[in-house]
Amino acid sequence: MASSGRKSLKKKLEEIIHYSTVGFVLSVTYELWILKQAGINVIEIGCGMGTFISRLAQRFPASTFTGSDYSTFCLEKGKEAISAMNLENVTMIQLDVFKIPEDMNGKYDIAFTKDVIHCLPDPTLGLTNIRKLLRSGSYYVMTEMGPEDDVMLNKDTPGMDALYCISAFHCVPQTYLDDTPVTHGILWGKDTAIRYAKKIWFQTFWLLSSF
Repeated sequence: MASSGRKSLKKKLEEIIHYSTVGFVLSVTYELWILKQAGINVIEIGCGMGTFISRLAQRFPASTFTGSDYSTFCLEKGKEAISAMNLENVTMIQLDVFKIPEDMNGKYDIAFTKDVIHCLPDPTLGLTNIRKLLRSGSYYVMTEMGPEDDVMLNKDTPGMDALYCISAFHCVPQTYLDDTPVTHGILWGKDTAIRYAKKIWFQTFWLLSSF
């Protein structure tokens, strides 16, 4: 990517904080599509009911999209919604990010996660496998909450107390589905997220804050 293109995208990521995640990522992704041209292969890991991936599929009909999730309930609901929207460029599949089939490696031009990595019992392995999904020179867009790592620096931010409670009773218990979890929770901090990304040797990494 040209230096001017990197600066343009980086500026958007730094300036926009309180913004609809779907709308924001679409605006950034549009520039990526301009750089990569139409007709690319895209995957979302942890797509839930497919709200985001279906929005992308509507916007870019020439490209192919895969929505993946571990939950069969969410996938069935997503398939129903996509069928009702008459989208033919989206496939919904069940996928365990820790057990990705080898034939999926190196298949995608862009991968997305939204508020997923902090819930994983092993973020390092999850990010490692996500990177394997990507072709050389591709992109990974990771959306997470964007607080500070230090709890005391977050205490005066409106809504943080509620988020800590939600994390304690929803996100943290999910990690304990594994025998030896690394537990962070939703407010793990943007610096922690960046450290994990650098650990996996992503060459360029922007953190999109959904808070």
